[in-house]
Amino acid sequence: METLIELVRRYQKAKGLKKRLHLADKIISAVSPRLEAFILRACKRSVAEDLLQETLVKIARNLDGFRGESEIQFRAWCYKIARNVLRDHFRKKDIAERLEPFDSEDVRNVVNASSKQDPLSRAEKVDLDEALSLLEQAKPPCRGYLWSRYIRGMGFREIAKEYGLKYDAARMQVKRCLELAVKLAAQHL
Repeated sequence: METLIELVRRYQKAKGLKKRLHLADKIISAVSPRLEAFILRACKRSVAEDLLQETLVKIARNLDGFRGESEIQFRAWCYKIARNVLRDHFRKKDIAERLEPFDSEDVRNVVNASSKQDPLSRAEKVDLDEALSLLEQAKPPCRGYLWSRYIRGMGFREIAKEYGLKYDAARMQVKRCLELAVKLAAQHL
C-alpha cells in the first residue's frame, strides 16, 4: 500500500485528468477523517461539514503547490489550510456561533469514525465521555471559552479578539469557567 506522500508525488507527476482525479480522491479520502475531527473541534457539525468540503476542495486544487518532503509536512500543510478556512469563517460569523461551538454527540461520532484506524483505549473513551458530559453541563458561554482555550488551543489575546473582549476580561472568563468545570468534575468524583 502506498504512503500518503507517495500518492501526492504520483499525483504531481501524473499527466492524464482521469489518473489525477483518481489519485486526488485517494489523497482526500486519506486526510478527510482527521481534518473532519479537527474542524469539528472548532464548530458545530452543520457548519463543520461545509468547512470540511471547502478545505478538501482547496487541498485538491493546490496539490501541485505542495513542496514538502514527508507525510508529516503534507498533513501539516492540510491542517494549515483547514485553520485558514476556519479563521475566514469565524471572521464572517457572529459571536453566538462561537459561544456554542459544538454538539457533543457529533464530537463522539467523529471521534469514533476517525479512531477506526487507531482505536481509542477503554480509558480514553471513558475520559472523552467524562469531558464531554462536563462540557454539556457548563453554561453555553463557558463551553465556548473552554473549547477555544483548551481544545482549539487559543491564547487569551486570540480569545479576546474572537469574542470581542478585552484581554483581562477574556482571561477572567476562562478562569471562571475553568473553576466551574472543576466544581462540576468534583461533583462527578
